[in-house]
Order: sequence, then structure tokens, then C-alpha cells
Amino acid sequence: MSWKNTKQNSLADALVVEHKSLLELDDVHNIINWSEIEQTLSNLYSSVRGAPSYLPLMMFKILIL
Repeated sequence: MSWKNTKQNSLADALVVEHKSLLELDDVHNIINWSEIEQTLSNLYSSVRGAPSYLPLMMFKILIL
């Protein structure tokens, strides 16, 4: 199974400036134990066909935003 490369900065990442709300999201990120959630979500996507998918943890974070 292939995953998208989420380490590479996008155009949107390059345009983001420091903002108080972004720092608050960093605080939330540091409070939650993401490794447990990632372990729970790790077996959700198991298809080997199709385009590379986003990581399940990233999709979960998008949902809770």
C-alpha cells in the first residue's frame, strides 16, 4: 500500500504566516496522545489498488478540525 508524502511543503504551507490560532492548534496537538489514535486507525485503509491515500491519522485530524 502506498501513502502520500506528507512531509513535503505545499504552496499553501509556504503562504502561511505565524498566527495565534495556529499556535493554539500546536498546543492541542501537544496535549493529545496521537500514537494511540494512530494505532487504532492503522488498519482502516487496506486497499492496495488506486491512488496513494492520505494517512488515516491525518484524515482523522482533518475531521476533528
